[in-house]
Amino acid sequence: MFVLAAGHPLAGRDCLGLSDVAGLPWIAAEMATDGCDPARWRDDWLVSPRPGGDQPIIGAVARTIDEWREYVVAGRGISLCPASAETFYARPGLAFVASREVPHALLSVAWRAADANPAVARFVEIAAATAAASGALGDAGPGHPADPAGTGHAAGAGGG
Repeated sequence: MFVLAAGHPLAGRDCLGLSDVAGLPWIAAEMATDGCDPARWRDDWLVSPRPGGDQPIIGAVARTIDEWREYVVAGRGISLCPASAETFYARPGLAFVASREVPHALLSVAWRAADANPAVARFVEIAAATAAASGALGDAGPGHPADPAGTGHAAGAGGG
């Protein structure tokens, strides 16, 4: 899902693709400092590299969700976000527009295989069922790490 300033010329569209927003500035996250690949998470949300070969233009770098929202409202750039952001982070001045031509994000859930906590088991069950219902598990079946009845190491769900 794209997020733009409510007054942006593209904010009233039903759906946007990367070709529609080529050349626009983007709000980016800071580079990671937690030992991970510093640019990986940021580049995933910037869709970099892009199928069309264009490079994202960074209009501002946000350290927090609040900064991200303020930069978008101020017209410093646009961004991609999970669809849930419209529910949890909407505010006056923001417009959320469905996306197309954007690779789906991957969410993984991991837990200790020996964890006997019923809340953990129930969470994994719900996450795996939600992913399966959305088709996000693809060919995952019995014994696949995404199968909570299988190895108990991961469940994944995609979304864009």
